[in-house]
Amino acid sequence: MGFAATGDAFCLRGDMALQGVQNCVKVIDDLLLHDEDYATHLHRIHEVLTGAATLRPLISPKRTFVWTPDHDEAFQRVKVSSHQSTSSRPSLTQTYLLFFRRTLHASTALDMPSCRTYGNGHLRLVQCGSRFLADAETRYATIELEMLAVVWAMSKCRLYLAGLQNFTLMTDHRPLIPILNSYTLDAIENSRLQRLKEKISPYIFTAVWRADESPAQDPNRILQDLCDAVKADPAYTHLLDCVTSGFPRNRYDLHNSLLPYWKLREDLYADGDLVLYGARVVVPAALRRRTLPHLQNSHRGVEATKRRARQSVLWPGIDSDIANTVRACEACQTLQSHLSRRNL
Repeated sequence: MGFAATGDAFCLRGDMALQGVQNCVKVIDDLLLHDEDYATHLHRIHEVLTGAATLRPLISPKRTFVWTPDHDEAFQRVKVSSHQSTSSRPSLTQTYLLFFRRTLHASTALDMPSCRTYGNGHLRLVQCGSRFLADAETRYATIELEMLAVVWAMSKCRLYLAGLQNFTLMTDHRPLIPILNSYTLDAIENSRLQRLKEKISPYIFTAVWRADESPAQDPNRILQDLCDAVKADPAYTHLLDCVTSGFPRNRYDLHNSLLPYWKLREDLYADGDLVLYGARVVVPAALRRRTLPHLQNSHRGVEATKRRARQSVLWPGIDSDIANTVRACEACQTLQSHLSRRNL
């Protein structure tokens, strides 16, 4: 086959770069990180992928490979974050889940943990993987991305799944369950979903829903923070008094900070220390800046973020605050540029 030392040189340089990095297993161009607890592992994976984002454009055949000081700095960050943990190697008798967070960049990732049941119902990881989304795939709807992940995961695990009488597919996207279990191809109106399901038609499986086990904020803690902010906000306390005791007959008798609520006064009501407008909580001033990132963390644009806010929270000028937040978000602008309309 001739002499080609490129692969050996690549492996040698990779081994030299990762010398001294603990909890790291390298096989040619694959890298496995492992930790003892789930939270540490998530934090470490996030740091590694964030640092590697600068390096990803170098693998594109459309770009000239130019190694800059920025790339060197990003590589060092990846190396340092890989070196931070000091736990021991994983035991094969335990269950491990490799999890990749979605980044704030336009190119996100699909993740695929594949597990097998061993004794007393415990699951053990037998294969895992991930990949970046193609440019066209970043414009898929959420349910289409979830179906794409199912199809890609089954294709990667085909050696384990081919020939099985039945197997179980777990997903955290509940709307996908009836499509996978009950719908025939002619009953699916979305042509992309139809094509994707056709690709997994050779497999016999049952899809089940499982709630996302990612760490979430404690609702009791959120409510406590909200009540503390309400008590420290004089304007909110005055609003609560007006809601419970009644607004003055003349709007000009109101304090200036309460004038925006005049048109809503008939629909405002109190629940304990909180003021609500329908199902929306009136947020005190101290928590509004903290609330905005949670409203637009899906990076779907101004109108989608406003629709999300209309289901949960309210304060004067919330629409303009959302518009300013989205305009200042780099990820939102990147995604919107991909989704912009083109003239026919």
